[in-house]
Amino acid sequence: ALFLEYVEGLTLEDIIAVRRSQPGLLMERLALAARLLAKLHTGATRSDREPSFEPGAAYARKVIDNLARHGVLQDEPLVRDALYDLVDRWANRPEMAAFAPVLIHGDPTTTNFVFPDPGKAVALDWERLKIADPAADLGRLMAEVSHSVVRHGGNAEEAEAFVQHLSQSYALSVPRSWDRDAIGQRARFYRASSTLRIARNGWLSRLERTALVAQAMALLV
Repeated sequence: ALFLEYVEGLTLEDIIAVRRSQPGLLMERLALAARLLAKLHTGATRSDREPSFEPGAAYARKVIDNLARHGVLQDEPLVRDALYDLVDRWANRPEMAAFAPVLIHGDPTTTNFVFPDPGKAVALDWERLKIADPAADLGRLMAEVSHSVVRHGGNAEEAEAFVQHLSQSYALSVPRSWDRDAIGQRARFYRASSTLRIARNGWLSRLERTALVAQAMALLV
């Protein structure tokens, strides 16, 4: 275990916020974050563990239930049921369990990556470290980056360009023996469930939370 009292440098969230004053910097830092995750994932494969998609599906259902009970879906039973149905459809896809379990970060948000020096990235907050699907980390970070870009004055089209760069950088950093298309599909699901997770935040306006739910549904269809 590595304990750091303080890490000097901008976070990924900071760099997203200042992206327009420093052209090209965000693309570079996204690639560094992607390579860090890929290094973690490829260095800790656990062939003794059976892959299972059920934890990912169960978490998505839990988030939907929370939104229906306490959030933006309280008076939207049709949307709630549609989301449940979409999750069930993904759960029936065989490729969702076609992965080798690895050690994942578990909480790869934009505030948990710091860049102390050029060419270097540090990941923080490892308390959710676990053995799971590497696509869960990638999809979560994709959702966080997309949301952060929009929150810092961007639009969906701009956000998607950065998200795709992150995804492509990750794909180029994992072994060729990994099924990159399958990783991308599973990451799409985890991006959707993480987008729904963000929609639970009460400090967002109802319009923003509704837009996040719509974005998640579009990813799941």
